Amino acid sequence: MVKIVCESRSGRIIEREGDVGTVMYELLGDFDVWGQCGGCCACATCHCIVLEGAEHLPPADEDELGLLEIEPNSTENSRLACQIDLDDLPKDAIIKIKVPHCD
Repeated sequence: MVKIVCESRSGRIIEREGDVGTVMYELLGDFDVWGQCGGCCACATCHCIVLEGAEHLPPADEDELGLLEIEPNSTENSRLACQIDLDDLPKDAIIKIKVPHCD
């Protein structure tokens, strides 16, 4: 199983494990303001900053990059959790992310 360690906007650390058929957004969807578009890559409210494990993630596509370009808190390590499918990750991967504050 893939392990996700997340620091929420409020500073809370949560750990979740996910398996095949799960998108990171679904695994972390019960805290903060998260995924207002329902996970269809239309709003960037699931913006997260990858702290560790980026090498395991597939590259962002044009739609994701377009939303990250207009996200004010975006960094070079930013991703949208709705676009990270755990099917694409090694089964023993550990991904550490932080959800930035919203402006």
